[in-house]
Amino acid sequence: MRRFLPWVFCAACAGALRGAETPAFAELSFAGLSPELQLAARRVIVATGARFDRAFGTDVGRRPISVRFAPLAKVASEGEDVAGATGRCRVRNGRAEILVAADAPEALGAILAHEATHAFVAEAFGEIRDPYLGEGLAQEFAAQAWPPLRNELRHLWLKGGPGAAASPYIAGFHWIEEHAGEARFGEFVRTSGAAVSRNLEELERRWREFLKKKE
Repeated sequence: MRRFLPWVFCAACAGALRGAETPAFAELSFAGLSPELQLAARRVIVATGARFDRAFGTDVGRRPISVRFAPLAKVASEGEDVAGATGRCRVRNGRAEILVAADAPEALGAILAHEATHAFVAEAFGEIRDPYLGEGLAQEFAAQAWPPLRNELRHLWLKGGPGAAASPYIAGFHWIEEHAGEARFGEFVRTSGAAVSRNLEELERRWREFLKKKE
């Protein structure tokens, strides 16, 4: 499978760039990738930053981001799993450290966009502790980088069951899809801070209360 990774991943990266500008990044470094794949990964992250800026009126990419690729088995226990890929993002000392792994190369772009979104949220707004809001946002930008993910997440939500309703990655994405286009959504995200929702109903309640405060 690994010998097919370059062209599959690069094709996914080309899709990620559609409709995206390319802002300058202060520092973006990679480890564990060939120069060709580093370029492809850079394109995904930069395109995601451009989409993030357009969505929230921000100017992300001024903080250093380092990306390291590792075997899936070493990362799987520490991050979410999306179609055979997983990752995590840690922000410390003003730097985002992203670790990603994949058995399915076509999902690699989605994982990069997902984890980069966490870095951009931290840079632009500080920590968002609500898992449904934070993971939902990351899944939305991941789906923009790799459109098949959107269909998969919609299918999982419609299929239902306790797992979907309780998952910040599935339920949170569903909530973002419902509300991202509404007025003052960006303000809600920017001011969420340390608020935490234990389920989707609590997130919806916070949203409604936020809207009422400004009426």
